[in-house]
Amino acid sequence: MRRWNGWGEEGVEAPLPDRARDLLGQQVGAGTPTTDARLEDVIPLIGKLAGATLADQPGAVAPDTDTLGGLTPDALLAVIDRAVEVCNQLVIYESLATGAKFGLRIEAMATILLGGSAWSKVAERMLPALTAATDVDLPGTLGSARADLRVVTSLAAACDVPLLEANSALSFIEAACNELGEGAPIGKLAGLFERASGVTYASRQTAPG
Repeated sequence: MRRWNGWGEEGVEAPLPDRARDLLGQQVGAGTPTTDARLEDVIPLIGKLAGATLADQPGAVAPDTDTLGGLTPDALLAVIDRAVEVCNQLVIYESLATGAKFGLRIEAMATILLGGSAWSKVAERMLPALTAATDVDLPGTLGSARADLRVVTSLAAACDVPLLEANSALSFIEAACNELGEGAPIGKLAGLFERASGVTYASRQTAPG
């Protein structure tokens, strides 16, 4: 089984239960052997899961600058990239807090996340800081994160694409701005999650188990 990032052993198999295979078949259609799969074959499947018609597919309409909120496509891609990073940050905070509640060590979870398909540039910067009880140093403020998420969710709504994770992230960032101020560094989100969950990330390194 080989992950998307190329890691893993091809001799290890993880067969899906029949019910899971049936559900995937209903949602995205029959699979294509990975040795024959092409990116252009995958794009329509992603669009189907998202409920959208992606560019270069039948029925797709190229957006103009008005639809993009006055942004050029390149500028919009940068906004989307930053919004995805914010969503990744929130997922990491929540995942670590949930695992710690069940007795898992933060340090062990960080090692697993950084060594598998959950790796990201954001995780690589966040996790060592969280386990060492130092400030999470990430670019941007809560206000800039809110602005990026507002652009992305508004554009998605105009295109009838349900960005559930991004909308949830926007709601959380809005609350964080109200509590900490829009000029607060985005790394201050760690403290909000600690207070909400009752977990102190670094102290969990020495938790039993």
